[in-house]
Amino acid sequence: MNHQKNGNLKASFRHNPPGHQFIYPYASAVLLISVGQKYHEGEIFAATIDLINRSNFKNVAIIIGDSNQKYNLRINSDEKLSMLHEKAVALGTQWLNNNRKYYSQLTVPYNIIRWDEWVQHDDYEKHRNTVNKLYNDHESIRNAAHNAIYDFIQRNIKQGVLHEAKIEHAHKHCLEYLLEECSIIIPLWTQEKFDFIIYPSKMLDVLKEVHEKIVKPFSPNAVNWLSLRFKRLAMESE
Repeated sequence: MNHQKNGNLKASFRHNPPGHQFIYPYASAVLLISVGQKYHEGEIFAATIDLINRSNFKNVAIIIGDSNQKYNLRINSDEKLSMLHEKAVALGTQWLNNNRKYYSQLTVPYNIIRWDEWVQHDDYEKHRNTVNKLYNDHESIRNAAHNAIYDFIQRNIKQGVLHEAKIEHAHKHCLEYLLEECSIIIPLWTQEKFDFIIYPSKMLDVLKEVHEKIVKPFSPNAVNWLSLRFKRLAMESE
């Protein structure tokens, strides 16, 4: 009699574009890493790397979201952002060292880019000004940003990570995080000709709104989001 037991974890994209098997070999993708998130470590990350290899992308940029984590660290800290920036970068370096055994298994060409390289990009300020104006001019973008911040704050309150007395303080730094992220992921990565962004969870609505406003009308195939699903394969044994 055969019994099933848990086998390896397998990753897949939630929504492949039509004809994806012919598109991916000619596409440049971003593997976006949020330092500190468990789904970017261990067997979940290993399954993600396996999926990228099976998809045979033309090339992949592993982008380390490290220094932007200073805004999250600031929520429960009175330290200066400059000090928290150093801590966040150190966490990124630690992630790179701890997970080299996984990303070094990539069989497609890849490079590694740290978050600060984007903030220091010559065109970052130009794109940030564009996003700031969109935020000020479009209620839909403001609502999407505030909804994302509300959800984040409520999760942290329920988990006992954030005290209600610090909600206003947290909101300020969460908004800065989102505006920085929107300025880099949408216009700047479009400029750099990335076709896909690979990330475990779905695209935030605020990113979708910015994409709809400034990218989709002109470059509909740029920076399309590929979220992931994971399934535990059954393994038979006698």
